[in-house]
Amino acid sequence: MIRITESKVKSATPKWLESLGWSTAYSPDIAPGMLGEERTDYAAMVLERRLRDALARLNPDLPFAALDGAVRKLISPEGATPKARNRIVHKLRVNGATEPPECLTWKITP
Repeated sequence: MIRITESKVKSATPKWLESLGWSTAYSPDIAPGMLGEERTDYAAMVLERRLRDALARLNPDLPFAALDGAVRKLISPEGATPKARNRIVHKLRVNGATEPPECLTWKITP
């Protein structure tokens, strides 16, 4: 039987993501106060600049207001419970969304 440990998963995951074309970073290098800081505090679960850049790359014709609305919806989804918020984000990832007032559809996955 193959035994998979947390340390093996933590070691393999960045390599696996890089092989799929994802960009990875060592967490301490992008931590608050570091030269490569990508979040202002450790409570920030989403790297907003990376999310905004990815949405803009996937939706090049999207106006700034709609892009800003998409980022807002993904960073602070509505929902009373974590489970409800997770379902909302999952639906957005799978189906995309229409962001008023422009009524343009944006997508997360290519």
